[in-house]
Amino acid sequence: MNPIVPGIDEAVPDFDIRLDRHGDVVLLCLTGRLEGAAYLILQQYLVDVLVARIPPLLVVDVGGLVLQ
Repeated sequence: MNPIVPGIDEAVPDFDIRLDRHGDVVLLCLTGRLEGAAYLILQQYLVDVLVARIPPLLVVDVGGLVLQ
């Protein structure tokens, strides 16, 4: 825990998105803390991927997320 900011666990990494393309499939791998501005960043990634692909073939791996 961060003594300066209560409730923030510094052992948990910051939010990160990795985008990989596998043929017609886009894979978003999400890791770290999903809080604050990270929600808006994730929303924009999802919109961008879904708009760019017709039909959208999207897989979202949320196994590495920590919700706070």
